[in-house]
Amino acid sequence: MGFLMLEAVIFDFDGIIVYSQPYYYSEMARFLKTLHKGITQNDINDLLGHSFTEKLEYLKTKFGIELSSVEFLSKTADPAFEKLLKKEKPSPVLLSLLKSLKKAGIPLGVATANSKKIVPFVLDAFSISNYFSAVVTTDDVVNSKPAPDVYLKAVQLLGKNPKNCVAIEDTPVGIASAKAAGLMVIAMPTDYSRKLDFSEADLIVSCFDEINLPLLRGFFK
Repeated sequence: MGFLMLEAVIFDFDGIIVYSQPYYYSEMARFLKTLHKGITQNDINDLLGHSFTEKLEYLKTKFGIELSSVEFLSKTADPAFEKLLKKEKPSPVLLSLLKSLKKAGIPLGVATANSKKIVPFVLDAFSISNYFSAVVTTDDVVNSKPAPDVYLKAVQLLGKNPKNCVAIEDTPVGIASAKAAGLMVIAMPTDYSRKLDFSEADLIVSCFDEINLPLLRGFFK
């Protein structure tokens, strides 16, 4: 029976589990303003899906900023996620999907370009850590997205075949990572990424309401 081939579902973090982009890029813009610099929508398009280290390198190249990774995180990501946790809660539709997949015995993972400092903390704060059997951040691998490393490691930790797993992503960078690892990919663009190219995804949806167990199993019939 084809549906038995669905072995796991792996979620991206930023833009999928948490809608962090408005907070993060607002803090980045605020910080750059103190340096009399500014970012455009084209800059944001280039940065979406990449790790903090790669974001910092991009800004260093563009603006000549001299800043350590620790300082960069303290000026951008730390205040962004502090504000996010004060205002946001897990999407009820996401929670419903997580519960249905767990009830069906489908292992779940997270594969993200975000950091080990932030991701487990937010998952705990949202009380959803228990749904995920594998959480892989950019700090756990050599190469971040769009390289396949985070997805390959997540699949390995789950003990599954990547060809029988589905990733849920919101950026072309993340899609490239998951596809390079051999997963099927559902794209769920956010307002920040909606105008980018999602042609490499196997399916494009607008929200979690469109994702359910029959649909996920349907990839393998």
